Amino acid sequence: MNHLRYHERVRTALAVLVLVIVGALVPAILFTSAGPDAPGAKAVAVALVLIQATTLLWMPKHPEAAMSVAIATGVGIEQLCPTLSIFGAAMKEICTGSSLVATSQRTASSAFL
Repeated sequence: MNHLRYHERVRTALAVLVLVIVGALVPAILFTSAGPDAPGAKAVAVALVLIQATTLLWMPKHPEAAMSVAIATGVGIEQLCPTLSIFGAAMKEICTGSSLVATSQRTASSAFL
């Protein structure tokens, strides 16, 4: 009986995680500049996010298939919305040099103290 309760809790936790992921990423794609400009591309990006999030539900029984689909959809999401992911945000920071500018300003201000 405990074994069944454990699996039910895992499924519930994964379902909640899917809702959180979809609830965070879909509005970011639709209502911010992180999403693509073309309506068709936005629809594809939303579909990819939904597919990728639901792979979490397959993870306990079919981990290889779930990871394969999650990676494939992640590539599509990264191509359509490069600034949406952590890596996209990091690349934007590196390309714009904003962290380098802030570091050099702190260094210059501390030199005058």
